Amino acid sequence: MTESDLLDKFLNVKVHKAGGKASVHKPVLILLALREFQKGNFELYYEEFEKELSELIKKVGLVKSPKPYYPFVRLSHDRIWQLSNQTIIDQHPGEDPPGKFLKENKISGSFSNDVLDSLKTRNQFVVSLTQSIKTKFLSAPQIQIVENIM
Repeated sequence: MTESDLLDKFLNVKVHKAGGKASVHKPVLILLALREFQKGNFELYYEEFEKELSELIKKVGLVKSPKPYYPFVRLSHDRIWQLSNQTIIDQHPGEDPPGKFLKENKISGSFSNDVLDSLKTRNQFVVSLTQSIKTKFLSAPQIQIVENIM
């Protein structure tokens, strides 16, 4: 996969819009996952990252009651993210298994295999990809918050 293909995949992630305002849930999760990727952590267990993801969504998106399981599950629909134990996820009634379900079943998320393989050979690209995601999905004040926290 070329860098251009990777960039297109990440910048074309579908984000929820309410009241003409785009949600930051998925972009924040991507930024968190890219940060962890740069540390050599390729798999994020929901239970370990739920609190941090929730706090980031709350601070960056100004959301009073964030639901971090939404982006954790829904990002897989964009084909850049995959969940462990997909069979268990598919058995859950309804669209989004709640956080409790994800924790009980020790569900983890990671970039999809093709994305992960491509990113592993492009360390410098990950830095520019991170900046591109911030620029596309976040306002200047939101970027400042992310950079202060992460």
